[in-house]
Amino acid sequence: MLHTSKHMTLNSRRQHIWETVIPRFAMRSEALMHLLLALAGLDYASARTAGEQPENTSPDMEGQPSPANADHDHRHNHTLDATYLQIIIEHHQRGLEAFRTELANLSSANLNLVFAGSMLLVAFALASLRIRNLNDAHSQPGQPRLDWIFLIHGLCTVIKHNWPEVRMGPLRAMTQYSYANDDWRLCPRGALRSVSSMRRGCSPRLVAFCRGADAALTQLVGYHASLAAREGQVLEEQKTALELLEGMYMRTLYVVHFSDEARESPLDVQADLEDAALMAWAEFLPEGYLDTLAGSGVSSTLSYVILAYFHLLFSLFESVWYVKGGFDGEIVKIKALVDMSGERELMSLMQWPVAVIAVNHDHSSSMYNV
Repeated sequence: MLHTSKHMTLNSRRQHIWETVIPRFAMRSEALMHLLLALAGLDYASARTAGEQPENTSPDMEGQPSPANADHDHRHNHTLDATYLQIIIEHHQRGLEAFRTELANLSSANLNLVFAGSMLLVAFALASLRIRNLNDAHSQPGQPRLDWIFLIHGLCTVIKHNWPEVRMGPLRAMTQYSYANDDWRLCPRGALRSVSSMRRGCSPRLVAFCRGADAALTQLVGYHASLAAREGQVLEEQKTALELLEGMYMRTLYVVHFSDEARESPLDVQADLEDAALMAWAEFLPEGYLDTLAGSGVSSTLSYVILAYFHLLFSLFESVWYVKGGFDGEIVKIKALVDMSGERELMSLMQWPVAVIAVNHDHSSSMYNV
């Protein structure tokens, strides 16, 4: 559990919260304790899968059978030992039950506890994407997972009504992101596209992303415009999502080109990307966007392609254990879905994100080696 608390963020201010404040909350909260133990279980499994043994493990996880077996045929998914998985699920379910009680009695007295619990629930949902036997329990095999987005939307609906109080409380560092702004709008687009001016320390995958992001985004927006013209209507949810996607992509390019050049290690670069709040995009997806994924028409398939482009942002965080690998797998699932549609233009639009996740990253930059 202590190991997990040390490896939830690349930002020193937020790391202090994870290492001190949240464990302290958990000591007096049944909900947080069980949720933290469940998350620690997935962390331990991820480390074992990667051939790395954490220094600290939860006491009730010790002595259990090997928690994970690497799937050599599919690098995006892993299967946990059934006994070990059951321990994780029991902690998660008990934590979730207690959390619902706290949520039903939300007040100033337990607001920060609910906020901390929300972060633990989201982290667990993200970490579970790469665990095959947890994946199969949430969706049909081979289908992209959407439940975690619904979870985020639901939790944000609750928290946003108390946002000012959260921002003044003991977890306020969790709400502060230095590069979560639109400063990129002040820069010429050509400067953001330039590969030659990128800071050192960018991983090969991040370089591949930056080389193709603007062109791929332009093609995606262009396809949406042409489809809207053919359909005779503006697809508003997709249009709003594409505007959000542009902002997140341009923030990424801005950080890579113009953030602190003195910080040049891969972990430093990823820490700055984290400070751009790139992993928060799901909070801002327009209401109704997930509804556009229903059905089997071209518009629905386009919505999945847009979702794959969002997933690619998570795939840039190669040193963050709870997102590493999971979203690569989700992109592969979406590619298969698009291929089944037979829509050649959409199949072409999927080539770029698939090419980016195919770029190997430097394992020496792993958060576990810090």
